[in-house]
Amino acid sequence: MTNSLSFHSKSPSYRIHLDYDSKLDRYAVEFVNFLKRSAMRHKVKLSYRRSTCCGCIVLIVPKDKVVNFDAFLQELILSSGLYYYAMSLPKRRNELIHQVISPAYLSLLESRFAHTHWEHIHEHVHGTLAPIEFVPTDTENEFSKSYEVLYRKWNLKLLTDEEFVLELDGLMTKFLLTQINHKEGTRSPEFHKLISIAVKFGIGMGEEFKQTFKKIHQYRTGGLHRLISINREEIAATAMRVFVYFRYFDEFSASQLKANEMLHGTLYPRLKYGKELWLDENGMPYSLKDERGEMITAEKLADRQPCHDCGAVKGQYHCTGCDIEECPRCHGQLLSCDCRTEQDIEYYENLEEED
Repeated sequence: MTNSLSFHSKSPSYRIHLDYDSKLDRYAVEFVNFLKRSAMRHKVKLSYRRSTCCGCIVLIVPKDKVVNFDAFLQELILSSGLYYYAMSLPKRRNELIHQVISPAYLSLLESRFAHTHWEHIHEHVHGTLAPIEFVPTDTENEFSKSYEVLYRKWNLKLLTDEEFVLELDGLMTKFLLTQINHKEGTRSPEFHKLISIAVKFGIGMGEEFKQTFKKIHQYRTGGLHRLISINREEIAATAMRVFVYFRYFDEFSASQLKANEMLHGTLYPRLKYGKELWLDENGMPYSLKDERGEMITAEKLADRQPCHDCGAVKGQYHCTGCDIEECPRCHGQLLSCDCRTEQDIEYYENLEEED
């Protein structure tokens, strides 16, 4: 079974094409109907069209329900839904797992997630691999992926509010300790100090995200001592901000691996935070002074504080899309300069296709 995705901007839905052996048409339809029934728990009303002559089902998903649809696809793993469905098949179970269930589910994942973990699907449907091992995600970093799974389990009410806060606080603490290369077995700093230290190490965390992490820690400590009551709506809003941070951290980390920019057909070394030249339209350095009348350089500014837009610290690359990053070719703002040509854009698109 293979798939293709059709997504039209003017259509209220998008379509996932599932192709299969026409001899298994009955079983493919039964599986799609199982998906329809299960998706209703997430308020997603799926529909489909099929062609029996060539073996093709077109699954139709409402555009305004794609977030719910993502949750549904992840729940099929977390709740072992695919495994229980497979176990309900009285005949030809192994054949249908390999020819219908696994490839169909993979087609759905490929239409929605960056990381499908496809290599584990057969094992999970057979019941030989725990769900937590390969929940589909959009994030790459181990902590980002762990948080995405944790958040989804809580959102699906597989965890209580208290359990979620406790596990999240532990995950955040481990994340921060890892970023500062904390030696295992030694005493760790207090949480608010830990955040400050980690920010200086360069984790792309601005003030808003710092306060979000502190709030979750406050939920945990206050809840343990019954000093505060936990409100699910407030936790939801805070948890979503944590989700945004971890996704951003993925982008920020990936940006540190990109050392060059293709500009006018030539690769230029990117300028790290603190190495900017700050040239005006005449190619002359700007004369900037602080409140004491002392000259401000990019290096001095980077010594004082992280980048106010992306959170990079001195010696780090800016996050892709940062409005502070300087073009290494014209030394203007990279985000708005005209140094990147259509051919340069095609170069990056080809790199993405190769990846």
